[in-house]
Amino acid sequence: MPIIPKFRAITTREETWPEVYDADMFKLSKWMDCFKEGTHVFVTIRKIEHKQMRSIVQNNYYWGVVLKILAEEIGYDRDEMHDALKYKFLRYENVQGLPTVLSTTQLKTHEMEEYLQRIRRWAAVDMGIVIPKPREVD
Repeated sequence: MPIIPKFRAITTREETWPEVYDADMFKLSKWMDCFKEGTHVFVTIRKIEHKQMRSIVQNNYYWGVVLKILAEEIGYDRDEMHDALKYKFLRYENVQGLPTVLSTTQLKTHEMEEYLQRIRRWAAVDMGIVIPKPREVD
């Protein structure tokens, strides 16, 4: 299976090319460095369906409530807690059998809600920590 890189960009009226996000511009330039000058390449462009990706409300709840409560109770900072939860709940083996961890930015809204439900259940059952649901906090 070939590696297919992805780069995030946003269209602009002033430019004929989309504006590529800084982090993805770095990745794009690294990929382009793999080819000799003059090599013909394909660049694929498709619309990102924002309505399907995790919502800003879900992200704010995750970082402002879930991670905050768990980090304080367990003794991690939020970034450490985020990494631990991703490893626990978003880890899978790729086709080569290597462990891979999904990013929460890759989750659709329903997948993010399932992730949050699994965390709340684990926190309550295994850790004795109650995390309020989104509508239960401001």
